[in-house]
Amino acid sequence: MTKEYTREDRERCGLNIPEEFNAIDYECFMGCCDIDKINIPTNITSLGNKCFYRCKSLTSINIPTSVIKIGKYCFSGCELLKSITVPCSVNDIGNECFGECPSLTSIDIENVQFISEDRML
Repeated sequence: MTKEYTREDRERCGLNIPEEFNAIDYECFMGCCDIDKINIPTNITSLGNKCFYRCKSLTSINIPTSVIKIGKYCFSGCELLKSITVPCSVNDIGNECFGECPSLTSIDIENVQFISEDRML
């Protein structure tokens, strides 16, 4: 059973996601300009659509091997994000996941199932 960490949960608990949750919900951290780095806990398996959308101060994110899905526009608009490693456990990356990230110079995708089309994810 999926238990999603929502915006309401974030307002109550902040960045400390309790172990009872296994997914980060749609738009959970969207527009949180004060977040500069985040370590996603190992109990999380799914990052919802736009969950970190337009987190303009985000420079660093750690995605654990427990994550299997990254939703559409998940990190889109994270203007200061410089690099990201997508672990081999991820088998689903949504459209425009890294769109509008002008500082992003390195995306390391460990799962060889992903191929690029016209050098785009």
